[in-house]
Amino acid sequence: MYSVCYKFVNIDYKFHLLFSLLTRFMLIIYGIHHDQFSDVKYTDIDYKVFTDASRHVLNGNSPYDRHTYRYSPLVAICLIPNVTLHHVFGKVLFSFIDIIVAILIRQIVKYTLKEYQCYVQKDKRKQMITILSQLKLLALKIVKNSGNQINISQKLY
Repeated sequence: MYSVCYKFVNIDYKFHLLFSLLTRFMLIIYGIHHDQFSDVKYTDIDYKVFTDASRHVLNGNSPYDRHTYRYSPLVAICLIPNVTLHHVFGKVLFSFIDIIVAILIRQIVKYTLKEYQCYVQKDKRKQMITILSQLKLLALKIVKNSGNQINISQKLY
């Protein structure tokens, strides 16, 4: 077990970023296929709500004209390409944002541990930075609760 953890920690962070992004893209492709051929949809209903709200904004109306829309209008504006370009645009955008959040978390952890470096040995500090930042990359949205996807990283805080 120790050797597996050691190998995991010593893999380049860029590889983890690329692997996580590719995993998200594979899940997007799977979701497209699953949604076309299955009665039970892979895509969460809120994604359709986002797209409908974007359509309302594009037509010059309020996103709240979609009776179940309860999010920031900025989300509807950002997802207008769902209507104008391709319906998968938002999923790709959310995937990139998720990777950017992982990078920011890594920077925050690095900075925080640097502030407290006198309390932590250098090797341990590097391991903690790597492990904590890679957990975010591996945390796919796996829990569904009442129509909303809950990100595991949100549960950790």
